[in-house]
Amino acid sequence: MSSLQERNIAVSHARAEAFNRHDEEGVLSCFDKDIVNFGRRVGHAGIRMVHQDIWTRFPDASLVSKETVAVGDCVIERGIYSGTHLGVGRLPVDGGLLIGVPPTGKRFAVQHIHWWTLKNGLIVEHRANRDDMSMMMQLGLLPAIPLVAEPANVHEAPVEHRNVTGTAEQERNIAVIRAQQEAFLRRDLDCVVSYFADDAHNHGRAGGPERFRMVFGNIFKTYEQLGDDTGIKDIVAVDDCVIARFERTLKHIGAPDIPIDGGLLMGVPPTNKTFTQRHIHWWTLKDGLITSHRACRDDVGMMVELGLLPAPPPFPVQ
Repeated sequence: MSSLQERNIAVSHARAEAFNRHDEEGVLSCFDKDIVNFGRRVGHAGIRMVHQDIWTRFPDASLVSKETVAVGDCVIERGIYSGTHLGVGRLPVDGGLLIGVPPTGKRFAVQHIHWWTLKNGLIVEHRANRDDMSMMMQLGLLPAIPLVAEPANVHEAPVEHRNVTGTAEQERNIAVIRAQQEAFLRRDLDCVVSYFADDAHNHGRAGGPERFRMVFGNIFKTYEQLGDDTGIKDIVAVDDCVIARFERTLKHIGAPDIPIDGGLLMGVPPTNKTFTQRHIHWWTLKDGLITSHRACRDDVGMMVELGLLPAPPPFPVQ
C-alpha cells in the first residue's frame, strides 16, 4: 500500500472516530470545503447539518468499520451503523423517512458502505448505500420482514486487508464480476449462478449457488432492466475483494416470492414504473469464483420512485 493510500485510510478512520465521539469540528476537518455529497456540492454547511441531524435523532450513533480498503484516490468502508431513536429528525438523511417522527426509543444496527474520494488529505466526494429499510423495520416504523429486519452481518468480526492491488488475480476477479454482470444483463440465470462457489455466502448466510439461483430468479421475475449496459459506475479490486457501484434503470414488472431489495415488494402488483437502482456490492473471490457477497441498496429510494413510499423533501443546501 502506498503512502498516499495509508494517509487516505488514516483520514477515513479519523472521520469515523470523530463521528463516534460526536465531534463536529473533528468531522469537518476531514472534508474539503467544497465537498460533493451524492453528486451535489454541499460544502461544510451541508456536512454539518447532516451530522447534527443524525446526532439529534440518535444521540448514541456510531459506525464501526468491518472492512476498509484503499485503491487509487478512494477509500471504501463497510461498517455497522447503530443507534437509539431518541430525538426528532428534520432533514432527509438515512432514507428521509424519519422527518418529524416522534422517538420510538428503539435501537437499530444496520450495514453501510461508504465510498470516499480524497485529494490532498481531504474528502472531496462521498457516495454511500445503506440498509435504511432494515433500520426502519428495527425501529418499528415499517412492517418487520424476516431476513431484512435482522441482517446476518451485524455481529461479524472485522476483516483486515493488506490493500494489495494490480495483480493478475485481481484482474481476473474483475473480469469474473464483469462477465457475471453481462450474464445478468442477458437474464441468463444459469450463467449468473455458475460464478458462485459451492460454499458461497450471501450477506453472511450460507446457501451456495441454489440460494443465489432463488434470489436472481426472483429479481428477473420482478424487474426488467432497461438499457444495454451493466450499470457499473465504479469497480475496483483490492486483495481478494471486488467492489462495484451500480446505477441502472429497471422497470417493476412483477412480485417476488422472497424478500429481495428490502422485502416490501412481496405481494405488490407490478406498477410498471421505472426507477434508478443504486447499489454497492462487495464480493470476495477465490480461484475465480465468488465465495461471499454483501451489498447495500437504496431500497427506500426505489420504493419512493415506484410511488410506494412517500417522497422526502429535498435537502435544503443547494
